[in-house]
Amino acid sequence: MDKIKTNYKGGMPALQEHFAYMQEAYSKAFEAIVKSFDYNEPGYILYGCHYTETSTDYTIEPGAVVLNGEILIVDGHTVTKQSGTLISYFWGVEETDDPNGEMAFYDGDTYNVYARRRGIIKVSTPPLGSYMVLGQEKRIPDLIDGLVGDNYVAKKLLSWISPVLLNGWTHQLANGKQGLLYTKQANGIVRVIGYILPSSATNHIITQLPQGYRPPFPVQSNWIDLNGKLATVETTGEVQINNYNTADSAGYYIHLEFPTL
Repeated sequence: MDKIKTNYKGGMPALQEHFAYMQEAYSKAFEAIVKSFDYNEPGYILYGCHYTETSTDYTIEPGAVVLNGEILIVDGHTVTKQSGTLISYFWGVEETDDPNGEMAFYDGDTYNVYARRRGIIKVSTPPLGSYMVLGQEKRIPDLIDGLVGDNYVAKKLLSWISPVLLNGWTHQLANGKQGLLYTKQANGIVRVIGYILPSSATNHIITQLPQGYRPPFPVQSNWIDLNGKLATVETTGEVQINNYNTADSAGYYIHLEFPTL
């Protein structure tokens, strides 16, 4: 881990850049730790964050989550349900000023330098790409297969398979994105994740999962773009996207999990 060398004498000046360097060093170290538990996921729950549901709202208990490599404390909060076919409830970040952070600078200006970042449930049309849906989160026990000697074995060590895509569909690999992959965990749950491009597609069938990786009933994702497109896995193993558009140059992100036959 990066660090500030403090062994020099003579009166080292305290600069903002020093705090930024130290903060980034710790952030990178924590990010490396939390990413070791999972593979290509937007996040997971560290502890707490259970929720209760009524006809009008969701109440989330205090806890902590990991979102995109960042550890976030979750304060207990309630979100009101909204109507609409494209409304989703998903984890996001809320940043507010801490009242204790008000400081007067030497130039006479006053700034709040303490940012409180919390994990919260957001209610809206979800962002494009990967996100963590309320009720579908993973927890630490879901991300490890168990102990081997004194060491945990992460489920990311399972074999991930890149399927052959059909009907002109292609893997989206631009800008560091991961193409479509699938695997089966030790508990029999199949996971299908990754980015695909429809630019040359001639059919809504993307690929077909082999025997042993197929669901006992059709499985449908949350919508995968702002126009309400859905990804589906049929009992035949066919992975499909409804109403695809070859002009969608950004591609689609698929994230499906289901039991097997």
